[in-house]
Amino acid sequence: MSGATEIFWTGGWDSTFRVMELLTTTVGPIQPRYVIDPRRASSALELATIRQLTQHLEAGGYAEPGRIREPVLYQREEIPPDPDIDEAFLTITRQNRLGNQYRWLAMLVKAEGLDGIELSVEKGRSLYPIVGPFLVPVGQDTVPAFRVAPDAGAVAVLLGGFVLPLIQRSDARLRQEAAERGWDEVLAKTCFCHSPVRGRHPCGTCRPCVQMLERKEEGARLGWIGKTRYWAIERAVRTLPVGLQWRCRQWQETRATRKVRGQ
Repeated sequence: MSGATEIFWTGGWDSTFRVMELLTTTVGPIQPRYVIDPRRASSALELATIRQLTQHLEAGGYAEPGRIREPVLYQREEIPPDPDIDEAFLTITRQNRLGNQYRWLAMLVKAEGLDGIELSVEKGRSLYPIVGPFLVPVGQDTVPAFRVAPDAGAVAVLLGGFVLPLIQRSDARLRQEAAERGWDEVLAKTCFCHSPVRGRHPCGTCRPCVQMLERKEEGARLGWIGKTRYWAIERAVRTLPVGLQWRCRQWQETRATRKVRGQ
């Protein structure tokens, strides 16, 4: 690790909130890291958003020029496999839902010696029930952060390399804090769509888009394309039987992946 605070930054709301928090509670440099996933159409947009946010934070006086370093990039397909992490992931997912990104992020942390890198996951996410019983506080800065206890078995093998600064705060609490600190304007520039149309317009059908539209105060961020697709596709899918809904969502995900790969 360098002398900077290391953080996985996606250009999304949660990780951008944490970058802003670090800017106000620490004095050292911030080193973002980002994994390019060829199966996600949003990678190019997220990287562009990270750079635009950095410029905006510097221009707005939140960060001195150069304090937020250029992001270090990795290719997901180049992350070396790790059988111990694979086994831990399978052990956990036999009884819990957990995104596959935690598996390959853990492999990257281990392979690159990034122990202690920050991962911005809030309390309401699927990760919390898994790590909640094993969290121990760590003194990163004036805001409490947490890590998984080293004796937590498979949970420690998979997730012990991360510092989790947002894990004990809910989405509602974070948004209240952002509003109180006057950060809403910056955070409104974050990205959220997993499958942007033409690489820049929110799709209106992925989970983050649906959550954004149904959070009424932020629905305007989808624009007319996202809103039209939400009502034409997402609402139509919801009228189908559960099994067909699942198949439609799987088809949408597969189609988006093929488009990214140019198939």
